[in-house]
Amino acid sequence: MNNASENLWANDFTINKINTPIAILKEQAKYLKEMTKGILVGDVTSHLARQVSGSSEKEVIQVFFSIKAPFMDNYKVSIIKIEQHPINIYPLKVVNLIPDEEEFSETSFEFMDEYSFNAHIKSILRSKRMSIIIGNLISQSEVAA
Repeated sequence: MNNASENLWANDFTINKINTPIAILKEQAKYLKEMTKGILVGDVTSHLARQVSGSSEKEVIQVFFSIKAPFMDNYKVSIIKIEQHPINIYPLKVVNLIPDEEEFSETSFEFMDEYSFNAHIKSILRSKRMSIIIGNLISQSEVAA
């Protein structure tokens, strides 16, 4: 009698070759560091969180994209929060944590695909409010250096 069990897994797994939201934000963090010559750096962190709504509870991955100013004792301002299901990449929710009332009437949006997600992230990163934040952090960092 053979006690070895057989492999019940499929011969290959379906791997979607898409840019995940975390990968996209980490790439933007690299660009920020390059553009500011290291005066500011992007920081991407994630953790598993439980959300309770009434009697239901669900787990989500929360991702925070922040800007850190190393010359200001690592001062950090969080600018974007993403919430997504641990298994499904989309849909996901994006929360703009630095809204500009003139440019963004709402701060939370849901996206069904990478294209619309990228377009929204681009609008936040290129916003007038973001430009002011970046400029102020650079000015204060240069004085502190």
